[in-house]
Amino acid sequence: MTPMSVFRRAAASIRALATTAPLVRHIGRPRTPWTKSDVVAVVSVVVAATAIVVPTVLSRQSNEVASSALDQARRANDIAASAQVLRPGLQISAKAAYITDGISGTSTGGVSESGADPESPAPQNDLPGPKIDITLSNSSTGASLVAAAVVDVSVAQHLERCFAIGGSVVVSADYDVRIPNPPPPAPFMVTRDMRFEVESGRHDRFTLTIGPTPVGEGEAPMLVVAAVTLVHDGGSRLAAGTFALVDSGYGAFYALPDGTWEVPAVDSVTQTEKECLRRNEAAVQQVVRRPEITVSRELATLEKALRVF
Repeated sequence: MTPMSVFRRAAASIRALATTAPLVRHIGRPRTPWTKSDVVAVVSVVVAATAIVVPTVLSRQSNEVASSALDQARRANDIAASAQVLRPGLQISAKAAYITDGISGTSTGGVSESGADPESPAPQNDLPGPKIDITLSNSSTGASLVAAAVVDVSVAQHLERCFAIGGSVVVSADYDVRIPNPPPPAPFMVTRDMRFEVESGRHDRFTLTIGPTPVGEGEAPMLVVAAVTLVHDGGSRLAAGTFALVDSGYGAFYALPDGTWEVPAVDSVTQTEKECLRRNEAAVQQVVRRPEITVSRELATLEKALRVF
């Protein structure tokens, strides 16, 4: 309703009230009978008053609702702006898993060519071990900080040794995520604290070495299935996926640098050893055939290597 229409209704109501002056005097004499014109005058007053009060009240309520909606929209915009700064658009662009070298650690036992005590830990700088490789992208306007990796391990088991091979050497690799050997019953969780920053508009590679430690000479490879979740920017969580890994092994069959495996010739193993290797093949197949899982390069080639038995 426009201001001009309100003024027009107010003027009309004033004129109507003026015509009811005799009625006011008449009300002072309650015993005087009401005429038809008196009733019409009262109705006119009520209608005129309603025409003024109702639009005014509705107009006030409409203004209050509009003001409340505007405040809520402003608060929503403020929250969205702050969320863009505090929780950047961190995403997984690519992921893989494979055995790498260059992991530091120590070894004990065996024969020392330098004459040092074989029971004293000797430093190692080129140990092989599984690695998870994740490429992160940040599409937001603010930098993103990864503060921890939560690793949920659902499988951690050694394959069967199958061959009577062993030795006194024990290797302890400095993995980012260490799985105790022998491992505890799965499932279990390991958390790795860190500080890894991804700048706005950048892609950066994030890696984690993970494996059993310590490992004795002659031990068969360990299968590991682990789901990785990255904790970033004040507690936000980003699922990086589930990975199936295998370490290089220190026994009769082991991973080579090119990702293939050194395994005994089929005609050189006994029937008992062959049945043991077939059980290992079944265990590997059970892992690699899981849906939505990233299988490491060496685990995929191990499955193929064991098929011949």
